[in-house]
Amino acid sequence: MKMKSLRGIIHIHSHFSYDGSNTIEEWALFLKEKGYDFVCFTEHDDYFDHHKMIQLVEDCKRVCTDTFQAIPGIEFRCKNTVHILGIGIRSYRQIDDPFEAASFIREHGGISVIAHPGLFNKENILQLSHVVDGIEIWNGLKDSRFLPDPRILNLFAEVKKANQTLLPFGGADLHSVNAYFPLDIYLHHGQSLDFENHFTLSPVTIQGRFFRITSGNIRLPLSVLKILRSCYVMSKKIRDNLTS
Repeated sequence: MKMKSLRGIIHIHSHFSYDGSNTIEEWALFLKEKGYDFVCFTEHDDYFDHHKMIQLVEDCKRVCTDTFQAIPGIEFRCKNTVHILGIGIRSYRQIDDPFEAASFIREHGGISVIAHPGLFNKENILQLSHVVDGIEIWNGLKDSRFLPDPRILNLFAEVKKANQTLLPFGGADLHSVNAYFPLDIYLHHGQSLDFENHFTLSPVTIQGRFFRITSGNIRLPLSVLKILRSCYVMSKKIRDNLTS
């Protein structure tokens, strides 16, 4: 009997983030109706504190059921060099150094992921690739909800040479249920997930509306993707000019 894959969505911001619109309960209800098995909240650390972390963990635990899990976490903004997602952590302190953030996440049982790496210096990404667990190779807010950025896929291939265990992640980076679009993570048979023991590091599938990336085999037709990306950028510029 084939085991069911778990469908989830990560890099979600609730009202615990300064720019989030919806509560944990509202997100959970919305995502349950969409058929998700889990969600990973990674709240901005701007204006965050220990007390908010306690409440975030309590709210996540409250919406968990036998068929749906809400995993708490933090997006650390490190000295304007990189942002690091701490998925599955239940403790918080202010951290500015990215290496210290990665260490803190690991010590507290979490998964460290460099968020939207295309916004940051390549050398910083290369240095951090030795100490983090993964890289967000597709960010729905920064790269587009429709297709990944081939430059980020090439960057991941390069940094993976320094750390063969590095895993790719796809993050929706949603701040409101009204802005929802599918950019999902699938955990396959043999992988477990619950509130106390979040998903373990192993290959996953990243699924958008039109593109699918399997972490064990990232071989998208980059030449075609570059053409589609150019068309997307051009159409976006035309749209912006027409609406300005």
